[in-house]
Amino acid sequence: NELDGLAKGPESEHRVGGYSRLLQDRARKAVDFLESCFERRDSYIRALTSRGNELESISFRSEDISRQQGNNDDLILSCCLHYCNDRAKDFMPAKKDDPIRLLREVVLLTDDRNLRVKALTRNVPVRDIPTFLRWAQEG
Repeated sequence: NELDGLAKGPESEHRVGGYSRLLQDRARKAVDFLESCFERRDSYIRALTSRGNELESISFRSEDISRQQGNNDDLILSCCLHYCNDRAKDFMPAKKDDPIRLLREVVLLTDDRNLRVKALTRNVPVRDIPTFLRWAQEG
């Protein structure tokens, strides 16, 4: 929903500017990319409702979240946690200062600092897109 809103552009004329147009263009490209992935039935891309139900298509992507507790970040994080089918505490290192090594089927891609912090505290891998692309090519 947020990406669709960004792709449609600003709600009022006084917010139209260089950055707004750039953001709108990039959001539109992201929506187009996701739509093409779903048309091809790409097995690496999944869409979830705020309740964790997986969608076969993103053709109908409006959802009533008025009765949900929390904000959009909480909804996004809960969708990510849906695919974390293990218990993170089972992977905690024996020594306090050793790194945590988790294998997850989900990576949250965002530049939102608050959402990144929330994801990290719940042991959900999170990256910005350029870092993720470098990380994915190495693995």
